[in-house]
Amino acid sequence: MRYELTRLNIFLPKKPATLLALYQLTMQLYKDFGGCTHSITHPPVFIGYWLEPLKPAPAREEIVWFIVDVDQRLDDPRLEYFSHLKKSLEEKTGEGEVWITCHPVWRFISPSRL
Repeated sequence: MRYELTRLNIFLPKKPATLLALYQLTMQLYKDFGGCTHSITHPPVFIGYWLEPLKPAPAREEIVWFIVDVDQRLDDPRLEYFSHLKKSLEEKTGEGEVWITCHPVWRFISPSRL
């Protein structure tokens, strides 16, 4: 048997200005959805690079990746929660852009677990 969920991916830079927000996000996702999974913060698992205008070398940033599976389909209006979360994270961290992506996932459940 399969069970449809929505998986959200939240990407935040790990730097002194965001450490409190990372902790608060973990606690909020635990409270609102029963938990989350995230990459380790020391040493970081993910490194991001991007080009900045007028700079010869790419910028480098350590990234913390949060994974959240929610019991909602992609067309569920309750997913609007994450639009508000995105805005809140951008305000708390001072980041110009916080990436939150989502896609459907199917969890396969053994008949013995029903």
